[in-house]
Amino acid sequence: MNPIRLKVHITELDPARLRKVTVELEDPSRLQKISSSAIKVSFFLLLATPYVGVNPQLILAGIIFIIPLVASFTFADSLPKFPAIDRVLPKGTLKLVVLTILGVVVASYMQERFADPTAFLRWCFVIVAIPGLLISILEWFTDTPEADWKVTRVGRWAYKVMGILVFLMAIQVVRGFDFASLL
Repeated sequence: MNPIRLKVHITELDPARLRKVTVELEDPSRLQKISSSAIKVSFFLLLATPYVGVNPQLILAGIIFIIPLVASFTFADSLPKFPAIDRVLPKGTLKLVVLTILGVVVASYMQERFADPTAFLRWCFVIVAIPGLLISILEWFTDTPEADWKVTRVGRWAYKVMGILVFLMAIQVVRGFDFASLL
């Protein structure tokens, strides 16, 4: 058999092989969602306690952390949905970059207001978590739009260019660039 034809033959079979090994998973049960949320909050509290101690601010930050988790398996699905919100909310790496920049800006603003570094650190756990909570609340009202803007010719190019910009911003966040100094 011709080696070139063999390669073509193998690649023609890949979709069939992929269908054979692809598994349809069931949605997680309510108990699994509750257990997962409890584990996430426990890890958050466990990792944060050495930095801020056990205090009301840590408990408040834990409550802010658990609100979106609880809402996701209780009432968030029954809220009205608006596709327009989905278009403006950051997702993926962009969301991480936006929340990091917001956190830096908020922390810089707060640092000027607190003389005690311990109080500053404790309240940072609460205040810096609020933008993430607000984005999570807005996500409760999102619905995937029928027409995706990325499928148009201009949309594809904009998506690629913005992807490169977000990647470069993420690199700067990792390097510790002070975005607050730009404002």
